Amino acid sequence: MKISSCKKLSLIVVLSLASTSMAWSQQTRLAWIKGVFRNPAKVGAIAPCSSYVADELTRYIMHEDRKPLRILEVGAGTGPITKEIIKKMNEDDHLDCIELDAVYCDQLEEKFGEHENVHIHCMSIIDFAPTEKYDVIVSTLPFNSLPPKLVQQVVDQYNEIIKPGGYITYIEYVVLGNVKRLVLSKEKKAAWDVKQQTLKEWFGRYGVERKIVWRNLPPSYVYYLKIDKVENEKEKSKTI
Repeated sequence: MKISSCKKLSLIVVLSLASTSMAWSQQTRLAWIKGVFRNPAKVGAIAPCSSYVADELTRYIMHEDRKPLRILEVGAGTGPITKEIIKKMNEDDHLDCIELDAVYCDQLEEKFGEHENVHIHCMSIIDFAPTEKYDVIVSTLPFNSLPPKLVQQVVDQYNEIIKPGGYITYIEYVVLGNVKRLVLSKEKKAAWDVKQQTLKEWFGRYGVERKIVWRNLPPSYVYYLKIDKVENEKEKSKTI
Protein backbone atom coordinates (compact mmCIF):
# COMPACT_ATOMS: atom_id res chain seq x y z
CA MET A 1 0.00 0.00 0.00
CA LYS A 2 1.40 3.38 -1.02
CA ILE A 3 1.41 6.17 1.55
CA SER A 4 1.41 9.82 0.46
CA SER A 5 4.05 12.23 1.74
CA CYS A 6 1.41 14.08 3.79
CA LYS A 7 0.33 10.82 5.41
CA LYS A 8 3.95 9.91 6.14
CA LEU A 9 4.48 13.29 7.79
CA SER A 10 1.29 12.82 9.77
CA LEU A 11 2.44 9.41 11.00
CA ILE A 12 5.79 10.82 12.12
CA VAL A 13 4.02 13.59 14.02
CA VAL A 14 1.64 11.17 15.69
CA LEU A 15 4.54 9.00 16.84
CA SER A 16 6.34 12.05 18.21
CA LEU A 17 3.24 12.98 20.17
CA ALA A 18 3.28 9.59 21.84
CA SER A 19 6.72 10.30 23.28
CA THR A 20 6.19 13.90 24.41
CA SER A 21 5.42 14.87 28.02
CA MET A 22 3.27 17.87 27.12
CA ALA A 23 0.05 17.90 29.16
CA TRP A 24 -2.75 17.84 26.60
CA SER A 25 -6.01 16.14 27.45
CA GLN A 26 -6.67 12.86 25.65
CA GLN A 27 -9.68 14.43 23.92
CA THR A 28 -7.63 17.34 22.57
CA ARG A 29 -4.79 15.08 21.43
CA LEU A 30 -7.04 12.61 19.61
CA ALA A 31 -9.10 15.36 17.97
CA TRP A 32 -5.97 17.08 16.71
CA ILE A 33 -4.45 13.83 15.37
CA LYS A 34 -7.65 13.12 13.41
CA GLY A 35 -7.47 16.64 11.97
CA VAL A 36 -3.89 16.11 10.80
CA PHE A 37 -4.83 12.94 8.94
CA ARG A 38 -8.00 14.57 7.55
CA ASN A 39 -6.21 17.64 6.16
CA PRO A 40 -2.49 18.07 7.02
CA ALA A 41 -2.06 21.26 4.97
CA LYS A 42 -5.05 22.99 6.58
CA VAL A 43 -4.07 22.12 10.16
CA GLY A 44 -0.55 23.48 9.58
CA ALA A 45 0.68 22.90 13.15
CA ILE A 46 3.01 20.09 14.17
CA ALA A 47 1.19 19.60 17.48
CA PRO A 48 -1.43 21.33 19.64
CA CYS A 49 -0.02 24.35 21.51
CA SER A 50 1.21 23.58 25.01
CA SER A 51 -0.27 25.23 28.10
CA TYR A 52 2.89 27.36 28.30
CA VAL A 53 2.30 28.81 24.83
CA ALA A 54 -1.38 29.27 25.65
CA ASP A 55 -0.46 31.28 28.75
CA GLU A 56 1.89 33.54 26.77
CA LEU A 57 -0.52 34.08 23.88
CA THR A 58 -3.21 35.21 26.32
CA ARG A 59 -0.99 37.52 28.35
CA TYR A 60 -3.13 40.61 27.66
CA ILE A 61 -6.33 39.05 29.01
CA MET A 62 -6.42 39.72 32.73
CA HIS A 63 -8.77 39.18 35.67
CA GLU A 64 -7.86 42.60 37.01
CA ASP A 65 -10.34 45.42 37.48
CA ARG A 66 -10.76 46.65 33.90
CA LYS A 67 -13.30 47.46 31.23
CA PRO A 68 -14.94 44.54 29.37
CA LEU A 69 -12.78 43.19 26.55
CA ARG A 70 -13.70 42.10 23.06
CA ILE A 71 -11.41 39.19 22.21
CA LEU A 72 -10.88 37.39 18.90
CA GLU A 73 -9.17 34.02 18.58
CA VAL A 74 -8.17 32.99 15.05
CA GLY A 75 -7.34 29.35 14.31
CA ALA A 76 -9.01 27.93 17.43
CA GLY A 77 -8.42 24.30 16.37
CA THR A 78 -9.38 21.87 19.13
CA GLY A 79 -9.57 24.62 21.74
CA PRO A 80 -6.42 24.56 23.96
CA ILE A 81 -5.98 28.33 23.59
CA THR A 82 -9.74 28.91 23.83
CA LYS A 83 -9.76 27.16 27.20
CA GLU A 84 -6.98 29.43 28.49
CA ILE A 85 -8.73 32.57 27.20
CA ILE A 86 -11.96 31.62 28.97
CA LYS A 87 -10.07 31.02 32.21
CA LYS A 88 -8.80 34.62 32.09
CA MET A 89 -12.04 36.26 30.95
CA ASN A 90 -14.42 38.27 33.08
CA GLU A 91 -18.17 37.80 32.85
CA ASP A 92 -18.62 40.93 30.71
CA ASP A 93 -15.92 39.99 28.19
CA HIS A 94 -16.84 38.76 24.70
CA LEU A 95 -14.95 36.07 22.75
CA ASP A 96 -15.30 35.24 19.05
CA CYS A 97 -13.47 32.11 17.84
CA ILE A 98 -12.65 31.65 14.15
CA GLU A 99 -11.98 28.13 12.84
CA LEU A 100 -12.07 26.90 9.25
CA ASP A 101 -12.28 23.15 9.89
CA ALA A 102 -15.93 22.05 10.28
CA VAL A 103 -15.13 19.08 12.53
CA TYR A 104 -13.07 21.26 14.87
CA CYS A 105 -15.92 23.78 14.92
CA ASP A 106 -18.34 21.10 16.10
CA GLN A 107 -15.92 20.14 18.87
CA LEU A 108 -15.51 23.78 19.91
CA GLU A 109 -19.29 24.14 20.12
CA GLU A 110 -19.46 21.00 22.24
CA LYS A 111 -16.73 22.18 24.61
CA PHE A 112 -17.54 25.88 24.92
CA GLY A 113 -21.03 26.40 23.50
CA GLU A 114 -22.59 26.72 26.94
CA HIS A 115 -20.73 29.99 27.54
CA GLU A 116 -23.06 32.85 26.58
CA ASN A 117 -20.16 35.21 25.86
CA VAL A 118 -18.28 32.75 23.61
CA HIS A 119 -19.22 32.47 19.92
CA ILE A 120 -17.81 29.99 17.38
CA HIS A 121 -17.58 31.05 13.72
CA CYS A 122 -16.79 28.31 11.19
CA MET A 123 -15.26 30.42 8.43
CA SER A 124 -12.13 32.10 7.10
CA ILE A 125 -10.86 35.16 8.95
CA ILE A 126 -10.79 36.94 5.57
CA ASP A 127 -14.57 36.55 5.24
CA PHE A 128 -15.27 37.54 8.84
CA ALA A 129 -17.01 40.93 9.12
CA PRO A 130 -17.52 41.84 12.79
CA THR A 131 -19.79 44.73 13.70
CA GLU A 132 -17.37 45.89 16.42
CA LYS A 133 -13.59 45.97 16.68
CA TYR A 134 -11.46 44.00 19.17
CA ASP A 135 -9.24 44.86 22.12
CA VAL A 136 -7.19 41.66 21.77
CA ILE A 137 -6.57 39.28 18.85
CA VAL A 138 -4.94 35.91 19.58
CA SER A 139 -3.76 34.19 16.40
CA THR A 140 -2.41 30.67 15.92
CA LEU A 141 -2.67 30.70 12.14
CA PRO A 142 0.32 28.88 10.58
CA PHE A 143 1.75 31.84 8.66
CA ASN A 144 4.66 29.70 7.44
CA SER A 145 2.17 27.40 5.69
CA LEU A 146 0.15 30.17 4.02
CA PRO A 147 0.79 31.76 0.61
CA PRO A 148 2.21 35.33 0.65
CA LYS A 149 -0.98 36.95 -0.66
CA LEU A 150 -3.07 35.35 2.09
CA VAL A 151 -0.57 36.38 4.78
CA GLN A 152 -0.87 39.99 3.60
CA GLN A 153 -4.67 39.73 3.61
CA VAL A 154 -4.67 38.36 7.16
CA VAL A 155 -2.34 41.12 8.38
CA ASP A 156 -4.53 43.76 6.73
CA GLN A 157 -7.66 42.20 8.26
CA TYR A 158 -6.13 42.15 11.74
CA ASN A 159 -5.10 45.80 11.42
CA GLU A 160 -8.61 46.68 10.28
CA ILE A 161 -10.59 44.96 13.05
CA ILE A 162 -8.36 45.80 16.05
CA LYS A 163 -9.18 48.82 18.19
CA PRO A 164 -6.66 51.68 18.45
CA GLY A 165 -4.08 50.57 20.99
CA GLY A 166 -5.28 46.97 20.83
CA TYR A 167 -2.95 43.98 21.18
CA ILE A 168 -2.28 41.15 18.72
CA THR A 169 -0.36 38.01 19.65
CA TYR A 170 0.71 35.28 17.25
CA ILE A 171 2.93 32.22 17.15
CA GLU A 172 5.76 30.99 14.92
CA TYR A 173 7.92 27.89 15.27
CA VAL A 174 11.58 28.33 16.15
CA VAL A 175 14.02 27.15 13.42
CA LEU A 176 11.50 25.12 11.40
CA GLY A 177 10.73 27.99 9.05
CA ASN A 178 14.36 28.39 8.03
CA VAL A 179 14.74 24.63 7.67
CA LYS A 180 11.71 24.48 5.41
CA ARG A 181 13.11 27.26 3.22
CA LEU A 182 16.24 25.22 2.51
CA VAL A 183 14.27 22.57 0.62
CA LEU A 184 12.11 24.95 -1.41
CA SER A 185 12.53 25.59 -5.12
CA LYS A 186 13.91 28.96 -6.25
CA GLU A 187 10.44 30.22 -7.10
CA LYS A 188 8.97 29.10 -3.78
CA LYS A 189 11.91 30.60 -1.89
CA ALA A 190 11.11 33.97 -3.48
CA ALA A 191 7.48 33.66 -2.36
CA TRP A 192 8.65 32.62 1.11
CA ASP A 193 10.86 35.72 1.36
CA VAL A 194 7.96 37.99 0.37
CA LYS A 195 5.84 36.46 3.14
CA GLN A 196 8.59 36.85 5.73
CA GLN A 197 9.15 40.46 4.69
CA THR A 198 5.44 41.17 5.25
CA LEU A 199 5.64 39.80 8.79
CA LYS A 200 8.96 41.53 9.46
CA GLU A 201 7.57 44.92 8.45
CA TRP A 202 4.41 44.34 10.49
CA PHE A 203 6.37 43.51 13.62
CA GLY A 204 8.84 46.29 12.90
CA ARG A 205 6.03 48.84 12.94
CA TYR A 206 3.94 47.56 15.85
CA GLY A 207 6.04 44.95 17.68
CA VAL A 208 6.35 45.11 21.47
CA GLU A 209 8.19 41.89 22.27
CA ARG A 210 9.15 38.45 20.95
CA LYS A 211 9.48 35.61 23.44
CA ILE A 212 10.70 32.03 23.02
CA VAL A 213 8.64 29.30 24.68
CA TRP A 214 10.84 26.20 24.89
CA ARG A 215 8.22 23.96 26.51
CA ASN A 216 6.29 23.33 23.32
CA LEU A 217 6.50 20.86 20.43
CA PRO A 218 8.39 22.36 18.69
CA PRO A 219 9.69 25.39 20.66
CA SER A 220 7.92 28.52 19.49
CA TYR A 221 8.19 32.27 19.27
CA VAL A 222 5.28 34.29 20.61
CA TYR A 223 5.02 37.77 19.08
CA TYR A 224 3.30 40.70 20.78
CA LEU A 225 2.09 43.72 18.82
CA LYS A 226 0.31 46.88 19.91
CA ILE A 227 -1.51 48.45 16.99
CA ASP A 228 -1.26 52.24 17.03
CA LYS A 229 -4.03 53.34 14.66
CA VAL A 230 -2.98 57.00 14.84
CA GLU A 231 0.40 56.08 13.36
CA ASN A 232 -1.32 53.84 10.84
CA GLU A 233 -3.58 56.66 9.65
CA LYS A 234 -0.57 58.97 9.29
CA GLU A 235 1.14 56.40 7.07
CA LYS A 236 -1.98 56.13 4.92
CA SER A 237 -2.24 59.90 4.52
CA LYS A 238 1.33 60.04 3.20
CA THR A 239 0.43 57.73 0.33
CA ILE A 240 -2.67 59.66 -0.80
